[in-house]
Amino acid sequence: MPLKFLFSLSLFLSILCFTTNLYADWINFSGAENSHNIAEIYIEEGGVRMQLEVYVGDLETFEPLIPDDLLTQRTADRPDLKTRERLFANQVLQVIADGKRLPVLFKLVEPRMRIDRPSPFAGKINPYTRQPIPGPPQDRRVLYAELVYPFNEQPQTIRFVPPVDENGMPLASIGFLCNHAGVTVVDYRLMSPESTLHLDWEDPWYSEFDNKALKRKVGTGMRTFLYIEPYEVRKEIIVRPVDLQRWVDLGLEGLETIPPELQPELTRQAAEFLRDHHNVLIDGEGSDIHIVAVVDGERLDAGNGAVLDPTRPLELVAGDEGVECMVLQGRPIGEPVAQYGPFVMNTHAEIQQAFEDYRRTQFGGWPWGSDDPNHGPTARRFANHADGRVEVFDVDPVHAD
Repeated sequence: MPLKFLFSLSLFLSILCFTTNLYADWINFSGAENSHNIAEIYIEEGGVRMQLEVYVGDLETFEPLIPDDLLTQRTADRPDLKTRERLFANQVLQVIADGKRLPVLFKLVEPRMRIDRPSPFAGKINPYTRQPIPGPPQDRRVLYAELVYPFNEQPQTIRFVPPVDENGMPLASIGFLCNHAGVTVVDYRLMSPESTLHLDWEDPWYSEFDNKALKRKVGTGMRTFLYIEPYEVRKEIIVRPVDLQRWVDLGLEGLETIPPELQPELTRQAAEFLRDHHNVLIDGEGSDIHIVAVVDGERLDAGNGAVLDPTRPLELVAGDEGVECMVLQGRPIGEPVAQYGPFVMNTHAEIQQAFEDYRRTQFGGWPWGSDDPNHGPTARRFANHADGRVEVFDVDPVHAD
């Protein structure tokens, strides 16, 4: 894997008490993920790739994007596709690289339903503006488009300009996220014409917008999270190997990628270094780190998993507190997999259909009068078989026809 990628190490500290001074990670209250229009932007070697969702109520603003076959009334003087692509790139959604507008190619344009994006703060009050945080529009119909803005040379700056009026005010609200060469530059924020992205092609981690509201909240290559539980503190460290190499020799000098055979030793060295140099004090005192389990010579902490080789024996050594583990085994299905929330299908279109089926039928409906998952005060276990046979389990199995 490339050295610029992040990896995580989790250290578990057993404690008897915990401190009261806690600081939360930054929370995005903008509600941009619920904007009427959404743009997911990926800056790659040969250009800018954009996945755009246009709200049905804003179609007039994005009119050049609409295919001819989706228009109920088409005028004879409507521009052809190439002209509409040029109008879109120059007037609707502009991508300006090093001061020059990039052309656009419409790769795919079709009607879809809006993707559901988690928004735990929708409807709540923004503590800074004292205004409600917006939720998604009730009408979920969108015009989905995959666009490509090609360039021949790697630009140093890129600016994204939404459709604006004669006074330079946006005509449509666009929530966007931006990714440069596999590294997220910014999560969902509101697009504005005043923001310029400065690109670092050597290390995209340091690509950033000049607009303060769009800057990454953590500029270093390491992030630390503390999870406080009644009887333990879990410390999770996310660090880039290329940055850790500056502090401890991981044997990565001169390497562009990390070979798989080096990864176990790399993880061990990084864990030892961070345990010694990234301490946690609880009420001014240090705490012992307890190993949960060792799998085939490698430490494995609670809540984590490991991919095993089924062709050879495996040694599992429990830590001081004992360990419970679950082993999952299965053959590769040899098919594409698309997953969103609880739904797992083969394609994105099937995920959308599953959402629609659930909303329409609840997968067969709920035959009880209450939505509560309760079938009376007596706990019961049962199994319905394909042949119509029902097994009910109390203390002893009971077979019913």
